[in-house]
Amino acid sequence: RAATASMSETQLIDGILESADWAGAPAEPADAQAIAAAEAHIGTAMPPPLLGLYRRHDGLPALGIGPVADLEPAAAKVDEWFGLLEASEYPVDIHAPGAEQPVSAVMKASTLRDWLLVGGDDESLLLFNPDPAAQPAQWVNLWAESPSGYRSLHEWLQDAWVSSQQQQSYLQEMQQRQQQAFARFAGADWDTVLDALQPATPMLMRLIADAPGLPDPATAEALAAAEQRLGRALPADYRELLLRHDGYPMLGLDPVAQVHLLDASELANNMWLQDLARPRGAQAIPGAQPVRIAAGDELVGCLALEHRSTATVLCPGGHPLAGVLDLRMLLRYPDVLSLARTRAAQVSVMQE
Repeated sequence: RAATASMSETQLIDGILESADWAGAPAEPADAQAIAAAEAHIGTAMPPPLLGLYRRHDGLPALGIGPVADLEPAAAKVDEWFGLLEASEYPVDIHAPGAEQPVSAVMKASTLRDWLLVGGDDESLLLFNPDPAAQPAQWVNLWAESPSGYRSLHEWLQDAWVSSQQQQSYLQEMQQRQQQAFARFAGADWDTVLDALQPATPMLMRLIADAPGLPDPATAEALAAAEQRLGRALPADYRELLLRHDGYPMLGLDPVAQVHLLDASELANNMWLQDLARPRGAQAIPGAQPVRIAAGDELVGCLALEHRSTATVLCPGGHPLAGVLDLRMLLRYPDVLSLARTRAAQVSVMQE
């Protein structure tokens, strides 16, 4: 944290953006025309701290700052926010670099109405104080759980930079632990995988409620009937799991009697296929490959392994997408056991 005191605002912003890869590429600077239009809308010259920000980037999603075109007087949103709380004032924690604890300040709705709304969503408001004196804060993020404020842009960026570095360190540690877990479960058999997916229930939980049970094995007759209905043999690894448990909820697998062939009408309404361009997961998963699907009808003839949201799909050998598809993440696994190994590794990391 001490290093941030000597860092410029540009350096702090660059560090925050580098850590916030989820926010996408940073926006280009706002042009003079857009800034002039915003000034006309708010009825005053752009305050220098905001002007400097928008001249760097026309919006910073990593900090909750919207584009300059969205800048507006805060009165209407402040009235709405305080109206929902049925309050006229609210305590805000004002943070300062080096302070062990924030200082609580009561912010009145009547005061905040004169501020500018620079960002926010359905649950929060990011407000800027245009008063050069900036008392008791220049920036306030209003949300009911833990509203916070900062006396200057630099102090806010210092805190945000530290948080971003801590989060990045945590994510790097988690990724390392996941990679180690993936390596442990590479080549694991069903006994090892299922033991990890269904660990022993802690004593405290057993005192509160019975442990959730797993489905009974599928019968040979049920498997034969399913294969006749589906017009194909089920893969050996999938059959082995079904002979242990007829369905496995943690893997998103239904009883074999509910497994069915996908048709065009079902695929047209599949929630996971509505926005195929949306990024799903950036982390590489050993044993899985990213899959590109241009249209849902590419999956006609594949099997839906669960019917609620049809997120787990099995495409037969010879199909262009042969394997097990996780439509939530748009990943393809060679078989059901490979999918289960990944889930087991992820569960083991969460339990460490």
